[in-house]
Amino acid sequence: MPKGGGPIETLVTGLSGANAIAFDATSVYWASSGVLPDFVGHVSKVSRLGGPVEILADVTRASGVVVDGTTVYTSGAAIAGGVLAIPVTGGASRSIAPDAGGLAMTSSATDLFFVSSYVVQRVDKQSGTTMTLFDANVGGSALALDATHVYWAFGGYWGGAPHPGAGKILRVLQRGGAVEEIAICQGKPAAIAVDANSVYWVNWVTGELMAAPK
Repeated sequence: MPKGGGPIETLVTGLSGANAIAFDATSVYWASSGVLPDFVGHVSKVSRLGGPVEILADVTRASGVVVDGTTVYTSGAAIAGGVLAIPVTGGASRSIAPDAGGLAMTSSATDLFFVSSYVVQRVDKQSGTTMTLFDANVGGSALALDATHVYWAFGGYWGGAPHPGAGKILRVLQRGGAVEEIAICQGKPAAIAVDANSVYWVNWVTGELMAAPK
């Protein structure tokens, strides 16, 4: 739909387990995890003007999608299922890091970043070298980047169940280091974004849109 508001145009319907979206100058790309019992997922694209859908790759439990020039990246099997690189024009996918992956992803010019309920990871796009930035990420579901840091939502659990005040917004340098707390006692943050001065997130349990200075 137009940024200023207006009519909504439906590009695609009937997606099974769609969970992430990205775009370039001409196309919209998305990851679909599929559904029970087999989780037959896909990475697909469609013209920004609408038209036929092109399946770029079949990926079991495809999760997260980033487009970078000539390549689309995703991960399979939701957690530690392998990072895949797929040509935007279609063709054989290439495994970059078979033991990395997550529920959400984003990228810098050189690296991919993943968050899951267990870890925050950085993967070099060329070599596949993987670094764990945080390994106690209970309930993580979303992340964002600025020029220096990766930010993520720590959902928070208490006694084995979600706790409405256990969530945090955390950050760490993209190259690794000490983890910093931006906000604590949050109601299971579930989406996050950053701009030049602030971090923004949604608290899923308590139904709030929040902001804090970097």
